[in-house]
Amino acid sequence: GKSTTNVVVVVVEQPPSSSSQRPRPFFDAEAFYGTLPTRAFRPGGRPPPWTTSLHPWLWIVAPAELAAFGSFADALEAHYYVRSPETATPGDIGEATALLKAVGRLAKVLALPDDHVAKRSLIKHAAWWREHLDELDELDAIAGRKRVPAAWVGVPPWALLRAFRASHRKIAAKTLDRRFAWLDALHDEPPLRVLRTVGDCVDCGRILHNCAAMYGTVVAREDCILVALDDPRPDGHGRPMALGEFRLNHGWQQVSEYCNGRPSAETRATFDAYGPTLQTWWTAHVAQKRRDAAAKAKATETEHD
Repeated sequence: GKSTTNVVVVVVEQPPSSSSQRPRPFFDAEAFYGTLPTRAFRPGGRPPPWTTSLHPWLWIVAPAELAAFGSFADALEAHYYVRSPETATPGDIGEATALLKAVGRLAKVLALPDDHVAKRSLIKHAAWWREHLDELDELDAIAGRKRVPAAWVGVPPWALLRAFRASHRKIAAKTLDRRFAWLDALHDEPPLRVLRTVGDCVDCGRILHNCAAMYGTVVAREDCILVALDDPRPDGHGRPMALGEFRLNHGWQQVSEYCNGRPSAETRATFDAYGPTLQTWWTAHVAQKRRDAAAKAKATETEHD
């Protein structure tokens, strides 16, 4: 199968029946040691060593590789599943990308020193994390911290995430009015609403209990667009019900509901329908920036002449 878009597609084969599976270790560090480079998720990036590359944009992770994650393997296979690259929908591609990221985040956390708060939480509360794979991005962010407050050590995972989110809200509170001016020309398509300020990100994260507050600088760098699905009911008061992260040429990196819950089919379809609009607008935005930069460079050369 071939993919005509510059995205990473991961196909997980049909997992074997549970009755035929052997008991698995918690984690095979030798098989999955180390972290994954960011470029592994970009077009042209080298595939991670544990994947089989069949096409520049098609990487396969089979159960044999996932089995190295031991007690997390079944959860990964059940949580993210793409049936066939030939019939992959935008939603399938989003699921596939999410799987690749989840695997990478697990590998990164499990490669940490044994006394790191993120690794201790993952091992001690493995059952909880297996049920909350969509929140591994926050554990990954905690893993990237060289120092963490003493109050975060030994607390249950939900308390750890609550403290982590609160820390980002505190940082973002200093720049709540900061506007992402580059998004001014992008129109909303109600009930979908583009988050346009740091304050929007903080409010959405507070209401949905997710890590949206930490994305202010990411959006400001023009690395992603955050879009909220607001409650359209008269008594909904426009409160967000879901949040999506869109990246140029990669589509929806994640779409989640309250507490990073999996989106319903209707919610997913609503975001998928908006995806082409975002891709078209963003492509034109980048092209215009390049034209402006070229014109400025030419004007500077003329002045020097």
